[in-house]
Amino acid sequence: NSIFKLKKTKTEMPPRALKENVKVKGHCLCEQVMDIAVPVFSLQLYCNPTLFWLAEPAFFVLCTKTAGELSIKDLRNQVKELREMFIYELVMYPGSEEEDFENTLSILTQLDVLQSISSDSVRLNEQSPYIIHFLSAISPFLNCYLYTSTVILKSFHEKKFYAKDIFIAVQSSLEQEILTSNYSIHPYSLCLEAITTTMLSLCNIGCLKKEKL
Repeated sequence: NSIFKLKKTKTEMPPRALKENVKVKGHCLCEQVMDIAVPVFSLQLYCNPTLFWLAEPAFFVLCTKTAGELSIKDLRNQVKELREMFIYELVMYPGSEEEDFENTLSILTQLDVLQSISSDSVRLNEQSPYIIHFLSAISPFLNCYLYTSTVILKSFHEKKFYAKDIFIAVQSSLEQEILTSNYSIHPYSLCLEAITTTMLSLCNIGCLKKEKL
């Protein structure tokens, strides 16, 4: 929200007044990066409604992509962990894990995205044209989780910090990467709401601990 507000009010006051009067929760991004990020944020809003149908298949693809052959039991456990990690990002109904897993496994097998190796193991069909679509659906979130976690480990290891410290550190770090044409950075990773959700998820799975003052 702060990023959108900053962009909108940019032409309403001179640059100096903008810096002095507008309170920004995170890092004050430069105009070049804002021009890249804002359209992506807007497009992401249109993509979000499709995630209800794409997230679970994307988790299956993600789990099997580097594993080679994977047992159904291990696949089930890994998908469950991803659901718990992204509980604040994606709409997934509690109590439907088993039904969702069985339905997704059946659909992906029928589409030949997953291939049965035996009665209790599968592997990913790397030639499937669906893979890129499933992974693209969750790539903005994976990117944000990766870079936010990397910045926390690099700059705040064994330290207490405030949320604003993370906002500034992540945004300023990613801004520099984008300005040096690092195309592995997804602009969605600059979004304050995305960074906040990442921290909530890290708390939820026990990687971070939130303390009251």
